[in-house]
Amino acid sequence: MSGATRPEYGCWAFDFPLPQGFAWACPVDCGCTPIRPGPLCQGEGALLALVLDGTGEALAAGERIPYGPGSLLLASQAAQLRFFPAGEGSCRYLRLSRPDDAFDALLAAGQGQPAGQGGGAARLEQLIRAAAGGAWGSCYAACSAVFGMIMAFLEDLARRPARYSPLVQQAIRLMGEEYPFLSGVDALAERLGVSAGHLIRRFKAETGTSPGQFLQSVRLENACLMLRWTDHTVETVAELVGYSGANYFCKAFRRARQMSPGEYRARFSGRPGAREERLLRRLEAPHQL
Repeated sequence: MSGATRPEYGCWAFDFPLPQGFAWACPVDCGCTPIRPGPLCQGEGALLALVLDGTGEALAAGERIPYGPGSLLLASQAAQLRFFPAGEGSCRYLRLSRPDDAFDALLAAGQGQPAGQGGGAARLEQLIRAAAGGAWGSCYAACSAVFGMIMAFLEDLARRPARYSPLVQQAIRLMGEEYPFLSGVDALAERLGVSAGHLIRRFKAETGTSPGQFLQSVRLENACLMLRWTDHTVETVAELVGYSGANYFCKAFRRARQMSPGEYRARFSGRPGAREERLLRRLEAPHQL
């Protein structure tokens, strides 16, 4: 997502005592974390997660929910929200001691919806940064900030379509399947039979990000998989995910991941398991004659 910068990955607890008989939902912890298969948090309480980048599906209350950059995902019990990412991704999250009426209203209105980069996202980022800096000294101030964040998210959602339109759904599907071969937004718009301007306006209004940013996110997610689990050169990885040259790929990668492709490979590479082998074969299949 563009706009606000992402803090370093981490989890920060709200370490203040609760008065006896305190009856309102209170923040327990929050953070910024990579999205990995499985539950985001194991602890008790309600969970709110805002996807920063990456695509995939989440399972909440038995329902499969597709997500992309800007999607809001919630669960009354944190362990009930499970992720099935298509590749690399990250999110900001907030865990509450228990759900309350405000959280329940957001759960009913916002599950899986594109919350974008509006006031709710900005308030969530501010809340996390304040927690990381140890700025929350009382439960009353923190609870007030959480309530304001939820109201801001509800306002953001009221201004957005309830679901992605068929045009945006098709654009997301095409980018997920044909990202190596799309030269850019103009080519994508041509495939969809609309003007580039119309596609950009509709896509950004519904998802909170531009189709160009989304396409780059998909490319970089798959580049991360190849860097981790293959010995392809950086030049080959750049070509396989749709970049015209390694130099531009390296600049885009560093902007998104705060490290070079080589540094990423050195830090995260490993031996692929059976699931990763199947995923790699799927990623490389379109390039094989």
